[in-house]
Amino acid sequence: MQKTACSLDPAQVFTLTNLGTVPLSGVAQATLTGTNTADFAIVASGTTCGKTGYSTLAANASCLVTVQFKPLKAEAAGTKTATAKVGYTGGSQTALLTGTAK
Repeated sequence: MQKTACSLDPAQVFTLTNLGTVPLSGVAQATLTGTNTADFAIVASGTTCGKTGYSTLAANASCLVTVQFKPLKAEAAGTKTATAKVGYTGGSQTALLTGTAK
């Protein structure tokens, strides 16, 4: 069965800021984890965190992760959840994503 995407919701932008005084190394591309990852997408054109693989984020600098909710028509309506994650040397930051498919 072919899955067709419903109309896309507006993209949401998350900002990762290095508040430290030294560069943050090993910043990776954003990934999606969790129950309904197929209902969300990381929008490459609006994402700058780890865009070319692992990168370094200078002190007081920021990068962006752009995510869009794109529920599939073939799936049941209701609340969909996932997590956007950006890893870096020594840790990671996450954002809980929630959308309602109709």
